Amino acid sequence: MGFLDFGRAAPVRTSVEGLISLPGHSTSPRQAQSIGDAAHSFAGPPDDARARNIPLECAQAKLEQAPAEARTWESRARESERAREQIALRMDVARRAVYDANLRLERAKARAEQAEARARQAEVRAEQAEVRAEHAEARARQAEAATDALLSSTTWRMTWPLRTVGQHVSPRLRRAVRRASSPFGSRCD
Repeated sequence: MGFLDFGRAAPVRTSVEGLISLPGHSTSPRQAQSIGDAAHSFAGPPDDARARNIPLECAQAKLEQAPAEARTWESRARESERAREQIALRMDVARRAVYDANLRLERAKARAEQAEARARQAEVRAEQAEVRAEHAEARARQAEAATDALLSSTTWRMTWPLRTVGQHVSPRLRRAVRRASSPFGSRCD
């Protein structure tokens, strides 16, 4: 056998008695003493032999602990895999949330652009209405100026007595006078 016998250390015989008692060997006490001296000089002190057994015992303890450590690492690997899966799920949820947020943002931008376009159209219509209002005011001022000019004209002042008398004349007579004074002949009123 070797140094290890299925994970167990082979016994080390360091004493002279142990060397003498090897099976199949017979030795005299003198030979035993010389063998013992040689054994002590070759193997070193008994503490050195024990020191050499310590790494073997550590290796044996580590070998016994290895399955438990393997199970621990397997458990940690499973936990790590579950954590990775959860992180992947969270990342997927976050990606979806970002996608949805981007979609809502794009829709909001589109609505904002449409609102801006409507606002620009409303501004254009307001400007057009302002221009029309200014034209209407200008026409009203012109009409007012024309009316003021007519009312302050000499002709208007001179025809005042006729207008006053005309208000007291019957409507039938007024119509007849208007037809007669019309340059196009008779008009139907």
